[in-house]
Amino acid sequence: MRLSSIVLATLTWPLAAQSTATLFGLVTDQSGSAIPSATVRLSNAITGFAGQVATTNDGQFQFLNVPFQTYTIRIEKPGFDAAERSISLRSNIPFRLDLTLAIAGQGIAIDVTASEIRGTIDTEATGTKTELDAASFAHLPQQASGRGIESVLLSFPGFAANANGAIHPRGAHNQMTFVIDGMPISDQLTGAFANAVDPTIVQNIELFTGDIPAEFGSKVSGVANITTRTGLGSGRKAAGSTQLYGAGFDTLSQVTQVMGGVEKFGYFLSANTLESHRYLDAVSLDNLHNGGNSERAFARFDYQPNGQDQLRLNLIGGRSSFELTNLRSQHANGQRQRQGMRDFSASLGWLRTIDARSTFDATASYRTAIAQLLPSAGDTPVTASQARHLSTITLSARYNRIAGAHTIRMGGDIQRFPVSEFFTFGVT
Repeated sequence: MRLSSIVLATLTWPLAAQSTATLFGLVTDQSGSAIPSATVRLSNAITGFAGQVATTNDGQFQFLNVPFQTYTIRIEKPGFDAAERSISLRSNIPFRLDLTLAIAGQGIAIDVTASEIRGTIDTEATGTKTELDAASFAHLPQQASGRGIESVLLSFPGFAANANGAIHPRGAHNQMTFVIDGMPISDQLTGAFANAVDPTIVQNIELFTGDIPAEFGSKVSGVANITTRTGLGSGRKAAGSTQLYGAGFDTLSQVTQVMGGVEKFGYFLSANTLESHRYLDAVSLDNLHNGGNSERAFARFDYQPNGQDQLRLNLIGGRSSFELTNLRSQHANGQRQRQGMRDFSASLGWLRTIDARSTFDATASYRTAIAQLLPSAGDTPVTASQARHLSTITLSARYNRIAGAHTIRMGGDIQRFPVSEFFTFGVT
């Protein structure tokens, strides 16, 4: 067990803090009256993030689950001049922005200076960081296999893959940390070693590969900070979709998702299944003994009982069963090795807004993963069996405060890693 003392912004292992922002505000006219049904757009040209809401009858708007970044916000309403601002969201402390729209033709021209123009460079970012929004990586070519999020990460600079989907950030082996809505995962998430994260549940990926912030630690060649999708603030009680895929080697897969929300509650559910006769990278052109299947499920529930508290529950589960590919000599000898994997994760987060400049958040998470390697009578030149059980238990608490141009973060972590492994090996 590892226990931290209270520190100031210098934690050296994964934080489980909530790493998304909340933006809200009021849109009025020059007389101070609320403007309903105005279109409010929030966007970032670097990540591709884009969100849109309409103001309520009392002129209010709100964006939830926004990844930390610098954004452009634009408000439009027929009969009024559009208003546009650049805002920086770098903390889970709710950010309020009130805007006034002038009647069309009566607005005051604004001369924008060079210092106010933001291009496609994040001038506030430190270190080597790349970001992608779901709308962007949804169009990336991905392999129809059990590798999940790894096929997306391979599109980032500095990443390479070896056999069966294991990824290498910056030339390092097995040095990747995933942080899913504040829940740290430091074991491999590749098709041959563990069930991967389904990329269709991801809203935003923030990937660090150099000068990684102190709030992340453990395996630091690459840190993928993942924000998942939510139904809170979607404006619909229920919406869903089903996608079916087919490819060569009898590959079939489907993704079914349902999401929705009301004023205080939101949900997002996803189920993904896959079956293929080319599950792993084959070691022979004959693709011998290479079938497999995987199933993944994800659920996120958000609840806001009042204006100060936010609760989030994440549930992730998956299983896979697949054959280990053969050489021609192994196939002729009757080798039939198989591998099976199961995992389950649960994460509960609480965010409390103390005042306009400070928040307190706490997260408790549990993850367990089981892997089994099953030998066969025809194994050659070696035979092996394995039963591995790895768990990660994390408890964390953070106090966040904005003091002038600075953000102060204090907190502590308790993290435990129960592990057991039974392995046999023999030369045949």
